[in-house]
Amino acid sequence: MKRVTCCVVVVLLMAIFVRPMHVNAWKNGAVLQNVHYTLLTDDQKKEMDQAVNMYLDKNPPERILSYVYSTVEKALPLSIPETIRQKAINHLRTNITADIMKKMISAGLRRNFSADEICALLQYDESQLSDELKKKNDSFRLEISGEIGLLLAATSG
Repeated sequence: MKRVTCCVVVVLLMAIFVRPMHVNAWKNGAVLQNVHYTLLTDDQKKEMDQAVNMYLDKNPPERILSYVYSTVEKALPLSIPETIRQKAINHLRTNITADIMKKMISAGLRRNFSADEICALLQYDESQLSDELKKKNDSFRLEISGEIGLLLAATSG
């Protein structure tokens, strides 16, 4: 039953973070797009770090986690017994902390965006972003939800 609950939580997380994305986005490389952080110059790394910190200031991991916890809790099927529902929520809260979420988001931003693109994400509503930036943002969200799912699966023992 643990695996079923874990799978339900993973599917719910993916539904929270990701708008529907066509499978071809994966095949076309939309998931892994930007220059790797280690290849940046020192000035570019500094600029990237500032952009990531600004993103985290505007989107605190604690607020994101609060949203994730409440959404998953509301979305768990009523057919799952209450004790198992509580175990699933406790498992999520124990294993996905604000510090872990901050590390996932920071790494994901560095992998998927340039510093300028991160700043654009902060300045504009999603409806105002270019199609390319929307796709990158969807890929980023999918990547983070996948990492959360992997972490939950690995810790479900």
